[in-house]
Amino acid sequence: MVIKKTYEKFSVRDFFLYWFVMFTIVLFMQFIAYVLLGRSIRDNLITFFIIPFLLPVLYSLMWSFHIRNGIMSITEINDMDKILISIGHALDKWGYKEKIKAHNRIVYDKKTKWGRFWNYIYREGLEVIHEGDNIKLKGKRNTFLRLEYTLKKM
Repeated sequence: MVIKKTYEKFSVRDFFLYWFVMFTIVLFMQFIAYVLLGRSIRDNLITFFIIPFLLPVLYSLMWSFHIRNGIMSITEINDMDKILISIGHALDKWGYKEKIKAHNRIVYDKKTKWGRFWNYIYREGLEVIHEGDNIKLKGKRNTFLRLEYTLKKM
């Protein structure tokens, strides 16, 4: 069994999605803090606008470079069914469920409603395509690392 992974360089779409989510969360938390403390936004106008822009940009850059989309290929497989079953069990244990199961394609999505909501933003779904003695997985880097460890442990 040979495992090969390739990743995209940088996703501008992911960067802006992460930035928008982080920007709204930080801005909301900062507004609540100002309301609870009874301070005026005009008093600290610079910090009120610098923090919501700078922090999300740094977060988005780090997250976009670290957790990238990619493709993991598994070739030279002796027992295809055993590999597919272990991938399914591992993903089930990590909170995924089968969303679509077609002829040679399985799409996994998060089990909970909250997980599926965040999946629209962080796009952590996984797609498994098996043809012949090859399996291709499309997803995120963090899922690939966990799956690779699980498969090598078999």
